[in-house]
Amino acid sequence: MKHTKLNQSGFSHLIVAAILLLVGVIGFSAWRVVNKKQANNEASSSISSAQQTPLPDDLSALKPIDEVIGLAAQEIGTRLIAVVELEHENGVLVYSIKLNDGTVLIFNAQTGARLQLSSADSPETDKDKPLPANFKPAVTIQAAVQTAKEKRPNQAVSKVELELEDGIVVFSVRFADKSKVDVDALTGAVLRVRELGKPEVKLRDNDNDIDEDKVPNGVDKDDDNDGIDNDKDDDKENDGLMNKEDNDDDNDGINDVEDKDSDNSGSGSSNSGSNRR
Repeated sequence: MKHTKLNQSGFSHLIVAAILLLVGVIGFSAWRVVNKKQANNEASSSISSAQQTPLPDDLSALKPIDEVIGLAAQEIGTRLIAVVELEHENGVLVYSIKLNDGTVLIFNAQTGARLQLSSADSPETDKDKPLPANFKPAVTIQAAVQTAKEKRPNQAVSKVELELEDGIVVFSVRFADKSKVDVDALTGAVLRVRELGKPEVKLRDNDNDIDEDKVPNGVDKDDDNDGIDNDKDDDKENDGLMNKEDNDDDNDGINDVEDKDSDNSGSGSSNSGSNRR
């Protein structure tokens, strides 16, 4: 009888110990969840703060974006560049180069020094289409920002992205009021204006013809609004290249010979718009 009581007492102690262990595990798990949530909130707050920090008006002292792309190209192997962002991070102006596997490479925008080794342990799925191989903007970030500001005067610029939009490489200039202006990285033309709560204004139509006067290009006799009718205009896109010399009709950075969508209609063949010579 005495032996049975001892067994029961030992069993009770095991139950108590198991309960305490379970409580400890639950408590530790809860602490980790709370701690992770707090860290995520702090990270989000940091990102939000960075996005709200305006870029300086003078960007001429920054490393040219094509030079930084060249630095990234030395270490990305077969991966492709999807987006290049100029933004503030921890009070420093940086180029964040996002690759097609979700990896992000960060460079000091003034010196070109590598600031952070990125991690691709858990790469994100990236829906951004890669930039054309060896793409080099003909327009500087400074010029693109100045052009964009003409559409959004008195608004501070929070970030600039070099990305592919509708088959065209653009500088997407983001403003503090959440609006953005897309500037063609090759011609410097404004392609799109987006304001919060307002319909998007596209300054090109679906076949990539310039349409700055909002007259449908099918009936517009002067697509580029230079005062010369299309049938007499030797430079219909107003990009500084004569029609017969222009090997990139839709200004997407791809030579027409290699471009299966040279009118940028998405159809893989030329439509009969004004882009074909």
